[in-house]
Amino acid sequence: MTTAPTWNRPAGSGYPAGIAVSVYATQVPLAAGRTLAYVTLPPTVSGDEAAA
Repeated sequence: MTTAPTWNRPAGSGYPAGIAVSVYATQVPLAAGRTLAYVTLPPTVSGDEAAA
C-alpha cells in the first residue's frame, strides 16, 4: 500500500483536492500459461465508503 498527499480528481468532483488517497494491491493466482485479459474495478464509491 502507498499513500499520496493529493490526487487528480475528476472535473466536477465533490471531493476536495487536498485529501490523502491510498492505493492497495493484492495477488491473484493465475494458471500457468494463461494471460490476463482484463481487470474489473469497483464502481465509484460515495459517502462512508470513500472514507474507509
